[in-house]
Amino acid sequence: MKQIILTFLFIQIWTSCLAQASLIDSLYPKAMQLYNAKNYKQSAILFDNIFFIQKISDPVILYNASCVFSLNGEVDKSLNVLLELAEKYYYSSYKHLTTDTDLDNLHNSPKWITLVEKVSQNKSTLPQRKRTKIRNELLKAKKLLEADNGKLWGVSLWNDRFLVLDNDNTVYTLNNLLPNSNNDSLLYYKPIKEQTLQQTNTNQTFEGEKWATVQDSYVTAKDSSQTIIHELFHLHHLGQMSLSGNIVEYLDDYKARIFLRSEFEALRNCLKSIQINKESNAKQFLNDAIYFRTEREKMFKKYNKNALELETLEGLATYTGYKLSAFTNLYPIAIKELNGREQTYGLNRSFAYATGLAYGIIFDYFKIQWRTDLKHIYSFTGIYNNQIKTIHFKKKEIKDIKTRNQFYQINQEELNRKNTTDSIHSFYQNIFKKQPVLIINMDTSNKTPLTMSYDMNSTFTFGKDGIIYSSISGTSPNASLFGSFKTTGETTIGKSGILISSKFDKLTFTKPLKVEGNTIFGDYYTIELNKGWKVIQIDKKGNMEIVKE
Repeated sequence: MKQIILTFLFIQIWTSCLAQASLIDSLYPKAMQLYNAKNYKQSAILFDNIFFIQKISDPVILYNASCVFSLNGEVDKSLNVLLELAEKYYYSSYKHLTTDTDLDNLHNSPKWITLVEKVSQNKSTLPQRKRTKIRNELLKAKKLLEADNGKLWGVSLWNDRFLVLDNDNTVYTLNNLLPNSNNDSLLYYKPIKEQTLQQTNTNQTFEGEKWATVQDSYVTAKDSSQTIIHELFHLHHLGQMSLSGNIVEYLDDYKARIFLRSEFEALRNCLKSIQINKESNAKQFLNDAIYFRTEREKMFKKYNKNALELETLEGLATYTGYKLSAFTNLYPIAIKELNGREQTYGLNRSFAYATGLAYGIIFDYFKIQWRTDLKHIYSFTGIYNNQIKTIHFKKKEIKDIKTRNQFYQINQEELNRKNTTDSIHSFYQNIFKKQPVLIINMDTSNKTPLTMSYDMNSTFTFGKDGIIYSSISGTSPNASLFGSFKTTGETTIGKSGILISSKFDKLTFTKPLKVEGNTIFGDYYTIELNKGWKVIQIDKKGNMEIVKE
């Protein structure tokens, strides 16, 4: 079934939309739980409620709803949803549609033939439609950056070395910089070998040059060019200075999380005040955010450089991506970023995307001249102290700051969370310390290092041993490295994970279940070895290592 495929009136409307989205976010998982429990009647009722609340445009929700309606015997309703999916959203997964047993009830309807023909047609026109979409979205992004013409950062950010990555291993660019490429109305494209590039939004080396790369799924009108601009900003920024994007480990400490989450709350309150033109309140909440930030930076002073470096890297890129995109009202977007990042398990890297955007647009609102060059590390605390005032708080003021920004509630939530964290640590202690493991020692001096992509929201700091990544993949086509790997199955913190040292010089997996040829299978990972590499046992305990033959 499942398939990946503002005045007062304004504030009322916006709040209502948020409430609707929140309700749908609540109902949809429940509908899917009922589907998995084979309670199709109750699941169908919940999908009816979802469709009543709001017009749904998410193809995944639409497809899954059609399956539930089919299984509940509502043939016409199921077919109508699928026809909308095919006609409006160009659904093209012909094989999945025609083999999905959830839809068997539909096969005798005349509408089924119409549906299958439309999906088949969508499949045949998909390549041309995809090229047209990519070309148009790249031209939009280029036009936005040409309109800025360096006003934001003093330099134009468009760069011809920009690639769109399709999951079928095709790359696309606007300019004829790809040898042996095809051409379709300003767009150049060609197939590449599997694992040549990592399927992620980042800067990568391709055919000897550094390129900004973005996955095809992010090149959409809905994205409004912000991801494209984000990665192009990185391409320029990292050409000006070297910055580490490593995880900020201390932010897994519950004390640090208390102050960081309180800072998030103050930033949210500031943004909400700006939206309703309460400038004095906005100033107060910005002041509050700086208080929480200052206290956190005092407590963990020796780690500040790493946090500021990550904020300079990803925070400025997120700010720039949205600021120069086609989005016009960034305040609700910044609030959404704060909400989304805070709900994740690990704030140790994701925080920078939220704080960078929030402080950037708040400083812009107050007309603070904070953007200078792109050759130094930015400190939002330092900018505030230099541009507005150096703050000193009395005891009574601190209590008020904490009260109006939910500090005491957050404090209790994080104390409760610490018990869960301790339990998770015990789980990893058992599988990585007490049980036999598989080790890969990495040569960090290698000129073609392993390219890794991971879910920043699914990480866990494991003391001095490094970071646990529950959802990660690594790729290197070069035979000088061991090969590639990826997590599989239920990639959840506390249930799975790969341990990687802070310097990325050692990877630790649980002991393999089996080895078949060049493929190693673990409980929740697979490794594909390059030719010339093998697995050996290194001690009596049963620990193993991947080494060069």
